[in-house]
Amino acid sequence: MVRMGRPLTLRLQDDRRPLSIRVRDRIWEMLKEPGFGEGSPLPSEAVFAGELGVSRSTVREALRILEDERVILVRNGVGRFVAHTPDDILSEELTHLKSTTELMRSLGDAFTTKVLSVVNGPANADVQRYLSLPVGEVVTSVKRIRIVKGEPVIYSSDHFAAHIARTTTGVRALQGSLFKLMENKWGVQLAYTKAVMTAALLNPQEARNIGVDPNTAWVVMDQVHYSTADIPVLYSHDMYRGDKMQFSVLRRRR
Repeated sequence: MVRMGRPLTLRLQDDRRPLSIRVRDRIWEMLKEPGFGEGSPLPSEAVFAGELGVSRSTVREALRILEDERVILVRNGVGRFVAHTPDDILSEELTHLKSTTELMRSLGDAFTTKVLSVVNGPANADVQRYLSLPVGEVVTSVKRIRIVKGEPVIYSSDHFAAHIARTTTGVRALQGSLFKLMENKWGVQLAYTKAVMTAALLNPQEARNIGVDPNTAWVVMDQVHYSTADIPVLYSHDMYRGDKMQFSVLRRRR
């Protein structure tokens, strides 16, 4: 049995989230410590409950969340085990609107951005519809990948009307946050987004182009970003590696 290191004290101050969520976060931190690699057995519910000063039912709910998130797995009659090392999974809450670059920086992992293409041309039917553009409107389309530890984890395609760009949209400018470029250089203030999430595989040619297995599952997020004037200004088609990234959402009963 792997022994736990420092005490698993909960951080209660200024944290009003459900107790099971706080316990989940503390167990997640513990799993990042030395001795908890992939396949390592977890301590029992009773041990966690004693260390944290909470009930076993709270621990059980926290572990269930980690199981749903694919961080741990349960083998009936055997116990719970680490499915993936948490450091290898990037986790983010969906309630905060961030650009992909801002998201990666907030996760704290070193990453690089590779701009695959920057193309100006007439909007296709989907982009035209998403951004409410007239037929023939010229848009700038940007394809980029974000790379962590040598592996592509995000493959993104962004589209916006070319006329809103007040400065160059060359490769160097697009290696940073597109949100910041729009807000700080082009005078477009973003307010909210409407997003739809699905799952997909890349076609084999695309997979080869960015260096991933064609059978890798991706979480797809189609987003239309609106300005403070309620005008759709940016359409993003972002694909996140299903084995490298995960998202969480706080849902309240009304």
